[in-house]
Amino acid sequence: MQSAMIVVMGIAGMAFGWFVYSKFIAEKIYQLDSDFVTPAHELNDGVDFHPTNKYVLWGHHFTSVAGAAPIVGPAIAVYWGWVPAVLWVTLGTIFFAGVHDFGAIWASARHKGRSIGALSEDVIGSRTRARAHAHTHARTHAGEHRRAHAQPYRHETMDVSPHAAARARSSWWSSSLFC
Repeated sequence: MQSAMIVVMGIAGMAFGWFVYSKFIAEKIYQLDSDFVTPAHELNDGVDFHPTNKYVLWGHHFTSVAGAAPIVGPAIAVYWGWVPAVLWVTLGTIFFAGVHDFGAIWASARHKGRSIGALSEDVIGSRTRARAHAHTHARTHAGEHRRAHAQPYRHETMDVSPHAAARARSSWWSSSLFC
């Protein structure tokens, strides 16, 4: 199969997810109401709650949803080949990541902007909330510790290409973010 056909099928899958599947989820599952007042408007304090441009929110949400696909996809490709990797990136983004993040945002907005960890106390119990917060706290401080003690990018030979600094930054960022 030609590469262009794979790209076209991936774009078609994403278009289906955007225009058909997301509409189904919004109307039938979450039953969204266009008159709903979000916590950013209801609790606007200019610090924690502040109405934001919809394009900024879309960009933030897009980067959150697309986070695992570029990381897990190549790992799948190394082990099982390119077909499962392409399926993971397209179908996983549509049916797993999109639904998960949509649900998390929906639940948070319906409960005055509370985090999923804070909401877990109401739904499951206080012990679950404590575990969720301890996990988040530990991961945050592990990342801070790793960044504080990060070694600068070093290589045997000097790389003078224009992209050397970008590679160094992305190498440091990914090693400090996903550990």
